[in-house]
Amino acid sequence: MTYIAEKANISVDQLKQQAADIPDDSSEALAYLAEAAGLPTEEKDLEALASEAPTLYQLQKESIAQAANTSIEEVEDIISSLPTDLMTASGSGLDPHISPASADIQVPRIAEASGLSEEEIREIISRHTGGKVLGIFGEDTVNVLEVNIEIGQAMGLLGSEE
Repeated sequence: MTYIAEKANISVDQLKQQAADIPDDSSEALAYLAEAAGLPTEEKDLEALASEAPTLYQLQKESIAQAANTSIEEVEDIISSLPTDLMTASGSGLDPHISPASADIQVPRIAEASGLSEEEIREIISRHTGGKVLGIFGEDTVNVLEVNIEIGQAMGLLGSEE
């Protein structure tokens, strides 16, 4: 909506008032919004409007940059530096393993939240990092469940099994 309102030089609120009943079908919605904004609605115009519109990913990066008071380039640099499994792994918690890089990036936050030192957290992570299967298959992994249990024990929240 913001994109179309900007193209028509009107506010999003004005567009919302003019387009009270936006259709659920995305192709119909674009034509409806364009018409409500007073933009051309011929097929070629709608195709041009759709092709020029920013992607959801681009809008999210812009929103993050604005919230963090930084540039989109800085946001892109941060995103590109993140370990892939942090961006693509399941959030279900069914697989309790992450890469050592993903564990390392979280150390400062975990140390602050737990009251343990970063060195202690890194030692715990190291104890629960497994190597490749048969030394050649897959990647090194950190067992998050085991790390969390040991951190809980170090904080005195869980009893130890000794």
